[in-house]
Parts: sequence; C-alpha cells; structure tokens
Amino acid sequence: MRFYMKRVIFFTIFILLTLTLTLSHAYATTITVGMEPFGAAFDSHLNEVFVANSGSNAVSVISDATNLVAATITVGSDPSGVAFDSNKDEVFVANSGSNTISVISDATNKVTTTITGFSEPFAVAFDSHKNEVFVTNLVPNNVLVISDATNKVAATVVVGNDPQGIAFDSKKDEVFVTNSNSNTVSVISDATNKVTATINVGTEPEELAFDSNKNEVFVANESSNTVSVISDATNTVTATITGLNLPRGVAFDSRQNEVFVANNGGSTVSVISDATNAVTATITVGTEPLGVSFDSNLNEVFVANSGSDTVSVISGSVVTATITGLSLPRGVAFDSHLKEVFVANSNSGANTVTVISDATNMVTGVVTVGISPYGVAFDSHKNEVFVANEGSNTVSVISDATNTVVATVGVGSEPTWVAFDSNKNEVFVANFGSGTASVISDATNTVTATITVGSGPYGVAFDPHKNEVFIANGNSSPGSVSVISDSTNAVTATVTVGTEPVGVAFDSLKNEVFVANAGSNTVSVISDATNKVTATVMGLDSPYGVAFDSHLDQLFVANYLSGTVSVIPDSGGSANTVIATVTIGSSSGPWGVAFDSHLNEVYVANYGIGLVVGTTVSVISG
Repeated sequence: MRFYMKRVIFFTIFILLTLTLTLSHAYATTITVGMEPFGAAFDSHLNEVFVANSGSNAVSVISDATNLVAATITVGSDPSGVAFDSNKDEVFVANSGSNTISVISDATNKVTTTITGFSEPFAVAFDSHKNEVFVTNLVPNNVLVISDATNKVAATVVVGNDPQGIAFDSKKDEVFVTNSNSNTVSVISDATNKVTATINVGTEPEELAFDSNKNEVFVANESSNTVSVISDATNTVTATITGLNLPRGVAFDSRQNEVFVANNGGSTVSVISDATNAVTATITVGTEPLGVSFDSNLNEVFVANSGSDTVSVISGSVVTATITGLSLPRGVAFDSHLKEVFVANSNSGANTVTVISDATNMVTGVVTVGISPYGVAFDSHKNEVFVANEGSNTVSVISDATNTVVATVGVGSEPTWVAFDSNKNEVFVANFGSGTASVISDATNTVTATITVGSGPYGVAFDPHKNEVFIANGNSSPGSVSVISDSTNAVTATVTVGTEPVGVAFDSLKNEVFVANAGSNTVSVISDATNKVTATVMGLDSPYGVAFDSHLDQLFVANYLSGTVSVIPDSGGSANTVIATVTIGSSSGPWGVAFDSHLNEVYVANYGIGLVVGTTVSVISG
C-alpha cells in the first residue's frame, strides 16, 4: 500500500487539472417486483411502499428497512393508481381493467373490500381533511369520491376529458386533477365536491404532486416534455420547466424541497428545486419509469419502472457544493468552535492547510505548515488544529483564532493521521514509517509517550466511551487495529480486520469503530465492548476515509478508486450495508472525510487519481 501511494504522488505532482463535479443524488437499490409496475404509494404507518403491478394484477409491498418485497397481494385487473389512507391505515388501488377499487389493510396485507361501480378507474388520492378517497374515472370523464368510513361512493364530480393524475392540496383542502385530452387541470373543493377552477397547462398532462413547502402543484406534461408549476393561491401557472423526456410520475420530497419527475422516455428521473424551478440533477433508473413516491421515513424516493419490472430507490444524499483551489487535499477536520473546516494540501509544493467557512463554503485562510501535510484533527480543549506533516516528521499546531502556527512538534517517521483525545487533552499521531504512535500533550505541545503498534500505522480515532484510541495498521498482515488505553498508553488489544486498513471512525451511537480496509474493499465494524469484529460491510471500492454522521447515525466512506462516497447506516433493517452511493467524479480520488456537526454536512477531500491532481473539496448534504 505504501509504495502505491508514493507512486500516486510522483505521477500527479506535476500536472494540475480542474475537476468538474456532478451534483448527484444517490441511486442506491433496484428491487424486482411484478410485471409492469405502475403506481406507487408510501405507507407512513408501517414504513412500506405499495406498488401496483399492472401486468400481473398484483400489488408488491416493499419494506423500506430492507428494500425487499415483504408481500404480494392479488387485486383486480390492470391495477394502476395507489394511495395510502392514513386515517384507516389502508391502501386503495384502482383496477382499471376490472372497474373496481381494492382496499388493502396494511396490518394483514389482505384485500378487505372491493368497491364496484367505476369505469376505467385510473388514479387515486387520499384527502386527509375529509378522510375521503378521490378516484379518476377515465371513460365518463369524472372523479368519484369515496368515504373511507363506508367504502361507498359519496359524490361524483365531472371534470375534463381523460382525467389521469390526481393530488390532494392539504393547504387549501382541494383536489387537483389532470385532464390529459383537454390539456387542463381541474381544481375541486372538498367542501362542495365542485370544480372551482380549470387551469390550462401543457400537452397531455399526466401525473401531478402537491409541494407543501411552496404551496404549489407540479404537473408533468408528457407530450410537451414540460412541467407546469401552479400556485394554489391564484390557480395560475407561474412557471414552465423544460427539458424533460415524456414526463409521467411526480413526487414531492418534503425534506429537500425538491420535486422528482419520472421521464418515461429516457429511463431517468429529473430532480427539480422548488426554490429555482430548475432541474438540478438527472438520475438514471430502470426502463420506462412511471410512478414515483417519497418515503418520509428514510427520505428516499421509490420509482416504479414499468419496462424493467423493477423499483429504483433514490437516496437523498447529494453534493451541494464544490470548493476549488486546493492541491492534493487529504486530511479534513471540522472545527466546532469557529464552524470551519481545515483541509491539508499534501502537495509538497504547497505545504499548506486551507481554512473553509461552513456558512459560505468559501476559503477564509491558508496556513503554511510542514512538508506534505496529511492528517488533521481539531482540539476542542485549546481550539487548535493539529496537522501531521508526513514529509518533515513533525506536527504543526494551528490556533484557530489567528490561523497561524503556534508550535511545531517533532514526532516519529512519516506521520499520517491524528486524533484528539478529549479525556486526556492529548493528540495521538500515527507514524507510518516507524510503526509507532506519538502522544502529544496539548498543554505543553511536547511528546509525552511513544507507543509501538503494528506495521504501517495509518488511521486513528478516539473512543470517548472507553477512553481508548484505535489505530489501523495499514501494512500489517493480516490487517489489524491496535487498541490503546489512554490511561496507560499501552496496547490492550489487537483486532484482526480486512486487508490494508486505512481510515478509522468512532460511532458514538453504537459505541463501535468502523475501519476502512482499502485492500479488501470492506469496512470492519468493531464493538468497543469486546474488541471483536461484529460485522463486515461489503461492496466498497478501495475505501480510505471514514466519518460518522451523528445527525443521521450513518457512516460516510470515501471510495478512492471509483470516485464515490458510500453511505452506511449503523442501525435499523439496513444496518451495516451500503444504502446509497454519492458520485463525486471518476478521477476525483476522494480521500479524507469529516462530518460538520453544525450544518450536518460531510466534507470530502478529493486527492485525485492517476495523472489528475485533486484540487477540490466536495460538500455532501442529506
């Protein structure tokens, strides 16, 4: 591992390229369901997603904890629209081929009632104000209103030609209906069950969704490849968004205030910011996507792909900012005192640390340190930043008040990573070249102990639960982690992990330590109670840096070779599995990772790969 990293430096040191990073939601999982999946709805009671399979006359029930099909329910012919009734914990399914509505209990996943009297029912929406279900009837051009108390039709409302999509506006207690052959949207008051407005939109409007943040309705116009934005205050179109490809399904993400639109012609989903009404990302999904549903439990979007008989799951993690002007950035640390991020520029021609404000993501300072700075750690006791200088065998101490070096401490050979021990107010430094760890007192800025560990010590993390320090021994065979008691400065355990362990992070929720194994493409999970590996996470790609997000209780792992960051929850049904992958860039070479507990964001230092010298830091939200 060591010689490989040296070659990277020599190849990249002479060439400087600028990386362009793509803002990207993470397309995490593909789930096989029935034939020709169409509509989808999220059940907030059991955190499940119900998908109507129009080709197999069934509904698939997906657990959002496992992304597995938990049940398959036979319904009527050619099911299309689906809606969850939060009053009764029931799911209503429109069976357009058999002219019925199936009512499913989410407690038993059985059809409890079949409602007749429809004529090609298509879309369904639940009105939480009146506890009624609104169903579009294609042939007679009307909407039938069902009371969930009786499961009987309570009213009939005449709308435009070929009513397709339907959505409930919880602010105005109105129902919006797309009329595909009239190129209009009908607005129904649930107080009177009468049409109060008719709005002209694009050609062949299909599905629509209510945005509770802006009190707007987004309408997908299939034939004009646009989305119309309607203000519910004026019932007028306030914006038209272009660049879609046969848009069909629409869903609103209430966490990110974004709208997800399925492009049936392009096998993609467009992500629209409701602040700008602009497409901010395009995500590849399955073939011929139709229905879209937002899961408010895990903040994920489920997309029914009718052409591939699958459901795609899109996570909310996204690159929200890219900071330029760095040079082979490696280590990253968050300063909780001044809400700043310190990044080490390891290029020996730079020998600096860049200071970034998390409020603006702007560079506020550049501090000259030793040769080839590597790891960075923030000392919350002294409000200082400690930087390991690999090329000069020193640690630079920076005051965050002045952004100046206040001390330089000699340590072992080739120091790489550093960690602050908040129990003893000490800093532990992994010396890769000498197989030791140096202990620095922040009171005197002197080395008070030198501890022999394994071969090629690399990543370091402090465990405040046990007051122990975990050091990854990158060149040991097999790969190992040394556990050091900060009371004795002695190694109390050696834990076998994967090959070439690099990054280390402590999980304060589970009192576990996560170790990135670059050689075996895994992450080892160590219990600090037993100092044993309790789980191994697969599916990484040369993982290096690791950071624990204490806001969402998940791990962010930088995959150096693939230019991505993996997201791993530490608990729940998806614990210790990769649930999302955030794309940074194919030549970005993400290395160090740090969690900003102020804004709940993750900062990733992109070192570069091959002939590309990394010059950026990516900021991930969500």
